[in-house]
Amino acid sequence: MNKLGLPGKGEATWPVISKCLGCEHIKSGTHCDTYMFPETKWSAGNCPRATNVEKTAEIVKPLDPIKASKRKARGK
Repeated sequence: MNKLGLPGKGEATWPVISKCLGCEHIKSGTHCDTYMFPETKWSAGNCPRATNVEKTAEIVKPLDPIKASKRKARGK
């Protein structure tokens, strides 16, 4: 344990949750090699280091109403 009472590198960690199964960062089948508390990484969405989840990014380009009206007036 370190000064904060948290497990250090190579020490015991909290067990993984069901969403972690299939990730490459799980060591010995029950503990995450990257994060001490895997459940907190999944609380806000997907874990940032998850290899078992396909990451998709949607790019939404904002539409400027002035430019859109000009394009419409020109016929494009």
